[in-house]
Amino acid sequence: MQISGRLVIVAMFVLAISMAAGAWLYQYSYSRRSAEFWGESSRLIGKSPELQFLVLESTPAEGDASGDDPTNAVAGRPVTDYHDLRNEKGLIHLRHVFIQDDNFSWGARQVEPAASTRDWAYALRFVEGPSEQVVLLGRDFKVLGKLSTDGKQVDVLPCPRIATPLQRYLTDVGALKPKAKSDAEPTVAAESAAR
Repeated sequence: MQISGRLVIVAMFVLAISMAAGAWLYQYSYSRRSAEFWGESSRLIGKSPELQFLVLESTPAEGDASGDDPTNAVAGRPVTDYHDLRNEKGLIHLRHVFIQDDNFSWGARQVEPAASTRDWAYALRFVEGPSEQVVLLGRDFKVLGKLSTDGKQVDVLPCPRIATPLQRYLTDVGALKPKAKSDAEPTVAAESAAR
């Protein structure tokens, strides 16, 4: 039995179209909720030319601290340290964790004032020209907050799955200081000396 060349071409074309449609559906379901959450900022999260990591004081500043000037304060918390991440290796992977739906606990999403008592210890600032998006991060990296453009409210979303990879990445690029080893873990030198 001989197969017509036209039939093979048509079959390949149908297979290519169905694979492309399958890939599109997978991508859509993979990041649909994240795209809704970030809204217009999803483009900034994925491709902004500037990315800064900010270390914040854990409590909001008293008085008239402005959340509009990220060099002084973010969400009412003074900035104590700043790191430019735009030329760091692996940045595409850092951006990717913020657009994957499985990384977030969507049922626990809530909105609160930026000046709340929540322990926002860090922030990522995605910037392109006049557009920016500030992402607040808790001290343990298990919760993030999307700061509104006016800096007055935060859309809070738990993200326990990205905590460890995010900490590891920021430590590897020097933005975070490595955690000190606990005293409960004996060092190899101490074990050798004890023998």
